[in-house]
Amino acid sequence: MSFMRKALTMLPGVAALSLPMVLSAPANAYTSSNGCSVTPEAPVFDHLNGTGQKVIKYWTNALCSGDRTVEIQDRRYDDDWTSADDPYGTTTYTITFTEFAAANPSVTKVLPDADAWGDDNEEMYHSTRFRVTGTLDGVTSAWTAWERSPVVTFHR
Repeated sequence: MSFMRKALTMLPGVAALSLPMVLSAPANAYTSSNGCSVTPEAPVFDHLNGTGQKVIKYWTNALCSGDRTVEIQDRRYDDDWTSADDPYGTTTYTITFTEFAAANPSVTKVLPDADAWGDDNEEMYHSTRFRVTGTLDGVTSAWTAWERSPVVTFHR
């Protein structure tokens, strides 16, 4: 059998094995509600602190029409494929928009040592949800669904 023919017969098996990885890759999600849109952005390395530990920045992109106040809840996690994801805290932001504008609230936290001994990689992400608490009609919206940022691997 020729090389090309062997490669073509193996292709469906390779595609079937790789399909779950493609389907599970999270897209950069955003949600819109009552004149505001919120996107949890991918965590990024920010700096080394005074003791040499990596500090990670978790940031969110918020875009709102004027005369709105948005309350954003932001939860940080270590992604675990063998068990429930490890939570690493929640930060709440309240931002008032007097005109159409963008804001980028963020928090920086030390990279946790969350995995088993010998695993020097931490897979970090954060999830956000929000509600609009101040609008022209004075009505507070319901909380949106949680949206997850991309998972980023950081080496300890």
